[in-house]
Amino acid sequence: MHIRPIQPSDHDSILALNLASVTVLSPLNGTQLIKLLEQAILKTVIEIEGVVAAFLVVLGPKSEYSSINYQWFDTHYSDFYYIDRVVVHADYRGQKLGQTLYQHLINDAKQNHIHQLCAEIDIAPPNEPSLHFHRSWGFQEVSTLMHHPEKIVSLQVSLID
Repeated sequence: MHIRPIQPSDHDSILALNLASVTVLSPLNGTQLIKLLEQAILKTVIEIEGVVAAFLVVLGPKSEYSSINYQWFDTHYSDFYYIDRVVVHADYRGQKLGQTLYQHLINDAKQNHIHQLCAEIDIAPPNEPSLHFHRSWGFQEVSTLMHHPEKIVSLQVSLID
């Protein structure tokens, strides 16, 4: 297992992983991915035997990212890392890759004196695995946003000591 920054050669794999999880993520095309990565402050993959098994994209404050979820956090907090995407390839689930990425994220946040992690999790329709995962990392709901009646997200924050 190798944790490293995202490289341009990873883009196709990341787009495929994103597409496979699009029911709980916003869709991305190549142009949108490049723009997102340009705005990101942490962009990481876990590579296993040459395969991108997981990825993480995080933004900091005052980004021009157009996500209404991100914008809510940016309006309410000044010191945060916003977890935009964390995806684990279906073939590698259950191997604690999400935990590995989050520990990497927390280490980076501590090194950069960031005290809050922010994320949104679907509650309508519910994304129970994500809700459970984030609870285990100390995330707590601070608000909700309704995108439309069938799509509601829980905005959550975890404090870093």
